[in-house]
Amino acid sequence: YLGVATWDQVTNTQGSSGIALGSAVKVRGDTLIAAAPYFSNNVLTNIGRIKVWHRPGGTGVFQVDYDVDGTVAAEFLGYQTSSESVEIDPDTGRFFVGNNLAQVKVFQDNLSSTTLLQTISNGNVAQPNYRGFGGAVALNGNTLLIGDSFDSSGTGLVYIYTTFDNNTWSLQETVSPSFADTNQRFGWSLSASQGNMVTGAPAGTTGPTGVSRAYFYSLIP
Repeated sequence: YLGVATWDQVTNTQGSSGIALGSAVKVRGDTLIAAAPYFSNNVLTNIGRIKVWHRPGGTGVFQVDYDVDGTVAAEFLGYQTSSESVEIDPDTGRFFVGNNLAQVKVFQDNLSSTTLLQTISNGNVAQPNYRGFGGAVALNGNTLLIGDSFDSSGTGLVYIYTTFDNNTWSLQETVSPSFADTNQRFGWSLSASQGNMVTGAPAGTTGPTGVSRAYFYSLIP
């Protein structure tokens, strides 16, 4: 319910054009992150940047605290054209960001800076297109879900990772669609809550059935 309220405007404080700030956004609790995947520094082009805001004391307006930059040219950190390529865990202060190199980077938010804890990859060197591995990311407790709607099979996959120390995520299994329609883009979108997962496959227009779908699963411990 929106009601009568005052909404803060979070703007590009860099004063730069063409960096596509807002390509992916996420807010959880008192932390807000926004991706600017076309950001370049003086040396490398299109490394991408994540801007991190906090709301001090849980009240008032969000204040930009620091930036997290990509490390190689054409990484496009945060580039997956959807808010689902970034996720925040407010309980641990960690956030997860997909890039265009088939990776999801796990960062520890230190309020004034960040620490890269892990880079998760499915082994591919580069994406065949946007919304590949890391195109959708969802968190459910100690379970991390990563969509790869452009996997080599053409149907899409969802990778399920778990952690026992909140520092290292390990692959537990991969989930594939029950209908093997070609190029259906299973894993295109992801959401998880209370042990349940739903993922979209919006492009199922060819194959045995040719129907777009949303798949629902229960995450069994």
